[in-house]
Amino acid sequence: MAYVDTVPPERAGGALAALYERIAAERGAVAAIHRAASARPDLLEAHYAFYRALLWSSRGLGRRLRERIALAVSEANACRYCATHHGEALCRVGGAAPDDPTEAALVGFARKLTLAPAEIERADVEALRAAGLGDEEIVDAVFVVGYFA
Repeated sequence: MAYVDTVPPERAGGALAALYERIAAERGAVAAIHRAASARPDLLEAHYAFYRALLWSSRGLGRRLRERIALAVSEANACRYCATHHGEALCRVGGAAPDDPTEAALVGFARKLTLAPAEIERADVEALRAAGLGDEEIVDAVFVVGYFA
């Protein structure tokens, strides 16, 4: 729930209407998080571009692992909206794989970076490397955690 006034898609005009139309065409609907930024269409556009690059890039981690990180962070910081949204998205892209050591390492790292960022040490990154991740995937994970935290 937004604590600022929002413009619903049916009342949007001008640049905001065009942006909402593009978002709806790509995603099926305009999410509440996007409507919450309706007072600043310029920032909404930048935010949406970043969000797309973050979750749907063909580089680095795949979509399933990104959604798994998003869910882990959302659960850690008790964001029901994001946990619901990204839990559903995770199911659509293949679901969790709790026996996967790479996923387990990423989830542990995501939770620690969310809840105790000052405690992250080289050993935490080395654990990701030991799970088979390279620099590109590690940077991806840090950006996904940062966005959702």
